[in-house]
Amino acid sequence: QYHNAENPQSYGSVAELLVECLGEIHCLVGTVGSGGSVCGTSDFLRQLFPDLYVIGVDTPASVLFGLPDGKRALRGLGNSLHPQNVRHNVFDEVHWVTAAEAFWETRALHRAHAMFRGPTSGAAHLVAEWWSRNHPGKTTVVFFPDPGDRYLSTVYDDAWLQAGGFHHQRPDAPAEAQNLSHVPSDRWSRYS
Repeated sequence: QYHNAENPQSYGSVAELLVECLGEIHCLVGTVGSGGSVCGTSDFLRQLFPDLYVIGVDTPASVLFGLPDGKRALRGLGNSLHPQNVRHNVFDEVHWVTAAEAFWETRALHRAHAMFRGPTSGAAHLVAEWWSRNHPGKTTVVFFPDPGDRYLSTVYDDAWLQAGGFHHQRPDAPAEAQNLSHVPSDRWSRYS
């Protein structure tokens, strides 16, 4: 899936369905791992909406957008290798969400909207909700790639979160990184 060009191409039908259901789309937010979903969907959507704003969601210690490789507690997004399907020119900005922020946002998404999703969905929701709040009247599409059933004994378990030291208070906005050497590893941040 990382180097297979048919991975992003397969998202044409997803883009078609989105346009059929929603009409004009202003922003696409998605977590990045293999690059297939966000890069593929945005390719098709930009044919109709050239001004589409695309936001990639990653996590600290992932090499996808130029940070040094390291240990990551948040799985399902980020990577230790650079897949050919991740094309940097697709993205208008990148957000890095920490594991604690993603875990707690996953639970907030469930609590507020009864959406039983996993932590990559929580990370995507954090970013999409922030962008939408700052761009009222714009249509935002966000991918929620993981179901919650795999995380019952982890993300949805208070004792597990406490034992792992995943304490978190949700920030209102991401920290602004001026360049890739100044991306904080301990909080949600963004780089345009």
